[in-house]
Amino acid sequence: NHEASIEDLVTLIASLTNKKVEIIKEKQRIRPFESEVERLVCDHTKIIQSTPWRPRYDLKTGLKKTIPWLKRHLKAYKADIYNL
Repeated sequence: NHEASIEDLVTLIASLTNKKVEIIKEKQRIRPFESEVERLVCDHTKIIQSTPWRPRYDLKTGLKKTIPWLKRHLKAYKADIYNL
């Protein structure tokens, strides 16, 4: 139940990994001012209402558990190329 921008997410991950980062915004990737979509937000209401699933972690706790796992499995990722 918390909305986070990509900038918020990058800042949080940098903080949790003790890394200094610079966020570079490319003009062509910024949502146009008069876009019909103001922001994209996930809503987990339907899965909560339809299933017994419940989130076990908030974002920060989940990242604290995920970051060490990713560090142990970096060889499985192609971090040097841009994947879609």
